Amino acid sequence: MVISSFQKKRWIAMLIKVRSWLFLKEFSLKAIVLILTSSTFLLAGQPEVIPLSDNIGTTLDAEENAILGVFPDIDGFENAQFFQHSINRYSSKIVYRERNRQKNIRRKYNFSQFNQMRNKVKDHPGITEEMRAKFHYELSYLRVDDILKSIPPNSFTTVKRYDGLPVTGRYIEFADKKLSLKQVVGEKVIPLTNIEEITYRPISEEGNTKLKVITFTAMGIFGLGAGELLNFFGSSTLDETWNRRFSGTIFGFLAGMPVYDFVELMTSPKEHIAFSPGEVEGLE
Repeated sequence: MVISSFQKKRWIAMLIKVRSWLFLKEFSLKAIVLILTSSTFLLAGQPEVIPLSDNIGTTLDAEENAILGVFPDIDGFENAQFFQHSINRYSSKIVYRERNRQKNIRRKYNFSQFNQMRNKVKDHPGITEEMRAKFHYELSYLRVDDILKSIPPNSFTTVKRYDGLPVTGRYIEFADKKLSLKQVVGEKVIPLTNIEEITYRPISEEGNTKLKVITFTAMGIFGLGAGELLNFFGSSTLDETWNRRFSGTIFGFLAGMPVYDFVELMTSPKEHIAFSPGEVEGLE
C-alpha cells in the first residue's frame, strides 16, 4: 500500500494535535494539583478561633481571668483569644497592659495542656454579675480614664511616676490622656503612660463652713493676743494700744485663709490609686 504525500501530511498534523492535547491535559492536571495544595496550606495557616468553654465564649476578658485564674502570671491582663491549628496544636493571643500601654503576647499549647485549661474553667461553678462588678472595681487599671476624671478639682495630689521623681500639685484636669497639676510656679502635665500611682486629698469647693468659722475665729483671737503682747512689753498711748490690737486682729484674719486650707487638707481623707497591675488597690 502506497501512502501519498498528502496523507502523510494529514497524519503528521493529527499527531501534532494529539501531542498538544496530551500536553495541555497534563498541564491542567498539574495546575489543579498545585491549586489544591496551595489552598490546603492557606487554610492550614489560618487557625480557627475556638471558645475556652461554652460559658466563656471566644474571648476571655479581664474579669473572667481574675475569677477563674487562667493566666495568674499576666499582670495587667485585658483579654485573650484561643486558636486551634491542628488536632494537637493550639495557641492563645493575650492582650495586657504595661505602664498603661497595651501589649500582646502569644503562647502555644499541645492538646493535653489546652484540655487542662478547659477543665479548670469547666469545673468553676459560674460567674455572676455581682462577681463581675466586684472584680471590675478591683482591677483599677481597666478604669484609668474614669478614675482620673473623677478626682475632685483643686485636690492636693501627688503622682508617683515610672520615670522621674514624684510630682505634687493641685489637680486641674485629666484630658487627652494627660494629667494636669497646678504648682506654685506654672503647670505640670504628666502623660498617662508615666503614671504609676496617685495619692490625693479631695477638698470641697464649697468648703467646710464650721471649720472656716473655727479657724478664722482662732486666728483673729491669736492676732489680738499678739497685739496685746506688744502692748504689754512696750509703753504706748491709748491710740497706739488700740492700733496694735486692731492690726493684730486684721493680720490674724488674713492668715486665716492659708491656715484654713492647710487644716482642711490635713483633715480630709487620703485616697490612693495604684495603676501598677501588680499592686492594684483601687479607690477606697
